[in-house]
Amino acid sequence: MLKWGIGVATAALATMAVGGEAQAQTGYFSVGTGWTFLDNADTRIENGISANNDINMTFETDDNINGRAAIGSDLGFLRVEVEVGMASMDVNSYDSRNPPNISRTADGTIGLYTAMANAFWDVDAGMGGVTPFFGIGIGAVQAELEMSGPRPTAPNGPVVSLIDNDQVNLGWQIMGGVSMPLFGNTQLTAQYRFFDAGTMDTVDTLGRATGVEIKGSSLDVGIRVPF
Repeated sequence: MLKWGIGVATAALATMAVGGEAQAQTGYFSVGTGWTFLDNADTRIENGISANNDINMTFETDDNINGRAAIGSDLGFLRVEVEVGMASMDVNSYDSRNPPNISRTADGTIGLYTAMANAFWDVDAGMGGVTPFFGIGIGAVQAELEMSGPRPTAPNGPVVSLIDNDQVNLGWQIMGGVSMPLFGNTQLTAQYRFFDAGTMDTVDTLGRATGVEIKGSSLDVGIRVPF
């Protein structure tokens, strides 16, 4: 399902690079990993209690590792790249605010798969080889949503599947970090990332329209290798 997102990211990368054709360019690839902190997934199930009376709940997740890879071009005044990534967070509980406030143990995963077009600016700060950078990105985020637990309308009932679906949204991210020489022309990188995939419009296992907000942050380390 990410073919659409990869197409968007590739087209955006080509558009950003047009202005730099006359500049000396260096290609690079990068790989990295880190720790993803997903914000609580605010969820609204329309008409979940009765007509015009929605269920409002929040799924809480455990933080987990992520993985990313990118290929790009250093145009001198900026770097542009296409990046793919993935992360999967385990669901551990939910809080429901309507019906009356309850908290219950939950299970499942929220899997995120991304295809982003990024632009970075390196800052010559005279820090002895340490180079700060900041960047922005836009592209596709596919969320695979699997949540189970007692239904909020029957909090003492059995554990059942609540949401089991996937959805692709347009997402964005901002990054900031530093790079430093590792060996040869290879750079070691460390960065912070905030990402927002908006509200995933899907349905719950009873077919009711459901929106799940997906956003969070990550701390990543990696290497960048020119070619």
